[in-house]
Amino acid sequence: MRILQIITRMDSIGGAQRHVIELCQAARAEGHEVHLAFGGGCALSDDEVKGVELHCIESLLREISPVKDFRATRELYHLITTINPDLVATHSTKAGVLGRLAAARAKVCNVHTVHGWSVNFSGNPLKRFVYKQIESRVHRLADGIICVCEYDHGHAKKLGFDTNKLTVIYNGRPDTNVTETGYEPPTDHVRIVSIGRMAWPKQPEQLLRYLAKDTTTQLDLLGDGPREEEVKNLAKELGVDDRVVFHGHVDRIYPLLAQAHIFALVSDWEGFPMSTLEAMAAGLPTVVSAVGGAPEAISEGVTGFTIPRGDEDTLHRRLEELVNDEAQRQRLGRAARDKYLQQFRLETMVEKTLEFYLKCRQRKA
Repeated sequence: MRILQIITRMDSIGGAQRHVIELCQAARAEGHEVHLAFGGGCALSDDEVKGVELHCIESLLREISPVKDFRATRELYHLITTINPDLVATHSTKAGVLGRLAAARAKVCNVHTVHGWSVNFSGNPLKRFVYKQIESRVHRLADGIICVCEYDHGHAKKLGFDTNKLTVIYNGRPDTNVTETGYEPPTDHVRIVSIGRMAWPKQPEQLLRYLAKDTTTQLDLLGDGPREEEVKNLAKELGVDDRVVFHGHVDRIYPLLAQAHIFALVSDWEGFPMSTLEAMAAGLPTVVSAVGGAPEAISEGVTGFTIPRGDEDTLHRRLEELVNDEAQRQRLGRAARDKYLQQFRLETMVEKTLEFYLKCRQRKA
């Protein structure tokens, strides 16, 4: 197949961007011709995009702009008619809407992947309303819709989407080089690791306040963002800055996961976070906020624990339990690794996605 992937931005690499480029490379490896369209710059390395035809759509922006959105739709339509792909695959809210409009006009098969619904994610009520009105209409233009978790699938049904077009394919991550499951790094102190952008909806402050109670545990925070200085200042105010490492943006996370004992993700909202899967691949017990699709990766009390949104007391209690019980950390870590291998490998996600692409194309033909 000739496949055109479309995503709103590639100048900042998050879960959706990783998902897309890994799909591109996997499809290439299987002999498909792959094109990738996006707005703005591209933060990927030359090796990551090798063999993928890149197309920058300058007018494709995150924010709603009627003039530029019309221009971006026209540019995408022109690109589709020029490339003549067998399938257009869209990702993220803006690219999902405009890409579906352009693909429908060009009468090309389109599959949209939902990486969390913007009607839930946006902190602005007006934006949530606008996104809901748009999504409730443009979903009809897709020949297939992939939800990366059951939570998103349930929300799609609430919005009245055609269930015949819907499927659930969980995110998948590459395996780690850490070969010993439940590996305990050589250190005198337990290390907690958290991965996430320093911006809403992540809540790293709750982890800092845990350190203020536990005077020996150390914390690794991976990720940068607009609130980074604010979080650093709080660490100083709490007197825990000597036990917190702010790594900023990290390309190779598995070596840092291999040095940790516990993974924690504290957030007010999530889709289906890849960071949890990466921690599971590294054999770490996980403590994760029960928001969005995040709990679906966790077997409660078997691979880790889920925490009600904003329940800092329960978070601290679970962390303390794991910090003080090495045997439990080992047991949960091994189970997390086993669950990753069974359900969340990158190869599993790629295989199911390409199969669904082919199914949608055949159904449209």
